[in-house]
Amino acid sequence: MSEIGQGWRRSIRIAGIVWIAWAITLTVVAGEVIPFVVIIAAVMALAWLAAEWKPSRITFTVFGVLSLAILVLNLPYLTADLAHPESAIGFNATTATVLTAVAGTLAGLSVWWAALAGKAATRTGLVLGGLFLVGLVVSVIAALGLKSDTAQAGDLDLLAKRADYLPEALTASPGTVGVFVENQDSFRHTFTITDLGVDVEIPANTDRRIELELPTGTYQFHCTVPGHDAMNGTITVG
Repeated sequence: MSEIGQGWRRSIRIAGIVWIAWAITLTVVAGEVIPFVVIIAAVMALAWLAAEWKPSRITFTVFGVLSLAILVLNLPYLTADLAHPESAIGFNATTATVLTAVAGTLAGLSVWWAALAGKAATRTGLVLGGLFLVGLVVSVIAALGLKSDTAQAGDLDLLAKRADYLPEALTASPGTVGVFVENQDSFRHTFTITDLGVDVEIPANTDRRIELELPTGTYQFHCTVPGHDAMNGTITVG
C-alpha cells in the first residue's frame, strides 16, 4: 500500500528484532525463563512477521495497538525502573522497551495519520535513538558512582538472588541490629519494613548495610519492586 512508507516498515522490522533481543537479555540477566516476557516477545514477533508478510492497514494497526498496550499495561514496572538509572542493565532494558513500544505505536498510526508520512519515520528513529544513547550514558555514569557498603561483625546476612531473599527467616537479639544485604542480581531490589518506615534501595550488584533498632517482636521485610512479590521474609527478635 502506498500509504505505508518504507521507513515505517523498517521501524517495525527493527522493533520486532528488539523485542526478541529484549526477551533474550532479560532471560539471561534473570537466569531463568520469565513467562510473561516470552509471551510478549512471541506475540510481538508474530505481529512483526505478519506486517512483513502482508504490510497493510490491518497488520500495521495491530502492531501499533499491541505496542501501546505493552506501554500501558506495564507502566508500573517501566516507571519504577526508569527512576533508577544506577541499575544500568534494568534501566537500559526498560528504556529500550519504552522507545521500541513508542516506535511501534507511531508505526501503527502512520497508516491513519498523514502527519507521520514522508520522512517522519527517519526523524522519529533519530530522536528515539538519541534518547536511548542519552539514557545509556546517564546510566553508566550513575552505575560507576555506586559503592557497596561493608559488613560489620554480628550483622545478619541476607542474599538477594534471582528475585528471592535468602534466608527468609532471620533471628536477632533486641537492640541494634545490622542487616547486610548482598544483591547478586543485575537488577534492583529494595529492603523494606513497612511497619518501621524502612525502605532502602539496593541497586543491581551492590551491597547495602541497614542498621535497625529492634525491640522484641517479629518484623516482615520485603522488596517493593513490582513483580518481586516472592521476595519477603521475617526477622524474629527475642
